[in-house]
Amino acid sequence: MENMHEKLPIIYHPRYKLGTSWLKHLHYLDMDKSGDLYRGLIKKKLITPQQIHKPKSITSAQLHSVHSTDFVCNKLSDKNWLSNVFQVEAMRKVPYAISKHLVLKPMFYHAGGTILAGKLAAEHGWAINLGGGAHHAHAKDASGFCAVADISISIEQLRSNNKDIKKIMIIDLDAHQGNGHERDFIHDSSVYILDMFTHGELPNGNMFYPNDETPMDRINACVKLDFNTKDDEYLDKLATALKQAKAEFSPDMIYYVAGSDILEGDMLGKQNISVNGLIERDEMVFSFAQQMGAPIVVVQAGGYQANLGSIAADSIENLNQKFDLF
Repeated sequence: MENMHEKLPIIYHPRYKLGTSWLKHLHYLDMDKSGDLYRGLIKKKLITPQQIHKPKSITSAQLHSVHSTDFVCNKLSDKNWLSNVFQVEAMRKVPYAISKHLVLKPMFYHAGGTILAGKLAAEHGWAINLGGGAHHAHAKDASGFCAVADISISIEQLRSNNKDIKKIMIIDLDAHQGNGHERDFIHDSSVYILDMFTHGELPNGNMFYPNDETPMDRINACVKLDFNTKDDEYLDKLATALKQAKAEFSPDMIYYVAGSDILEGDMLGKQNISVNGLIERDEMVFSFAQQMGAPIVVVQAGGYQANLGSIAADSIENLNQKFDLF
């Protein structure tokens, strides 16, 4: 890098960290994946602390721009609802103020980061939020470790403040269906959705989460993956889906939900993608954005195993080498 103090469109805040030391024993989620990624990028000397953008917490007005009044005023202040969203029974037994500080406030910063990422991508051509991607939250409700519809809110804010940005493409490659943004934009044809996700019946007879059929019909390029898909098949299906998207839509901005729960060994993703496969996946999406001439926003979304921060840092390092980002 020529100027080690020049700001880069990378967004992170120490408040991204969820919970406290005891909570990690009660939850699948890596409570500080964003922090691990941030430190990984510093260790690789790709960034310095002075170069990142620190987001503000999402405002009440920004929440209300997408979420219903009932959601903002009632659900977000209900500790039983939060317990259901984060699947931590202990939240029912502690004062709401504790859960708000340890879990909900970090989510507000993640959402602020995704809003800022939209603004920076419009200015720089790309932006990476080291958090965000709560794609199971929508206007009226939330689930699956997602409390705030940061993707939908960021798109709403971006389009409100940029009259030239109207057509949005969401490329959701988290292992789980992005039913939140699919519900929010179910009647909005100016948002094109490509979603590749695990689909099938589990040994217990339940369908793989979330199996949300109504918004599933909204997906423009829908790729349902069998359990334990390997690199070659996965990347072939992604290439086909991107080709379809290119033929059908010309976006002014792309939002990329870069979930790492597709990796082999992930306890919730049920896929079998290698680290190299994930790195190639991310490169394919960035290459697609360049071909389309569209700025790209990256959010991290799901991932439920150790060392995800290091793996994501390796992928960002590869993107920098291939596309000279920094």
